[in-house]
Amino acid sequence: AEQNMALMASGMAACGAKVFAATYATFASMRICEQVRTFIAYPNLDVKIVAGLGGLSGGIEGVTHQGTEDIGIMRSIPNMTVVCAADAASTKVITRAIAEYEGPVYLRLGRTASPKVFNDDYKFTIGKANVLRPDGDVTIIGYGQVISRCLMAADILEAQGIPCRVIETPCLKPFD
Repeated sequence: AEQNMALMASGMAACGAKVFAATYATFASMRICEQVRTFIAYPNLDVKIVAGLGGLSGGIEGVTHQGTEDIGIMRSIPNMTVVCAADAASTKVITRAIAEYEGPVYLRLGRTASPKVFNDDYKFTIGKANVLRPDGDVTIIGYGQVISRCLMAADILEAQGIPCRVIETPCLKPFD
């Protein structure tokens, strides 16, 4: 029914509604790819596609629910903004920001509880990266739930005398 969901979302948005449509990442990117491209993104409609079980987070559901291709697919679609939240605090801020944004957005979320990385003062701007640690001989760049692991890797390297810069890229298109 995801194809119907996308077509209903596009019709509602064409009539002026701000629409949030949600499903699993594999279905939100592959099953409805043509409908998203043709009826949401090409006409630049205000539809927010919220995709759960992104990446490997759908693991217990099996390989059909592991949405590893979704970011690549959605980044290739004209007019589509692609964002990925790292934790609950960033999800709240990003959701509010995309609700105010006019145009199609793909928001990838995970399934499982993610480690807390950010506080309520998290900053998000479409098209901008966040420098979490500014200085270093090495730069680690990541997005989504892997940000907590990027910070852990930086801690390990810094304990070995290798200072690290860490950059979070919550907006994957447009990319900073």
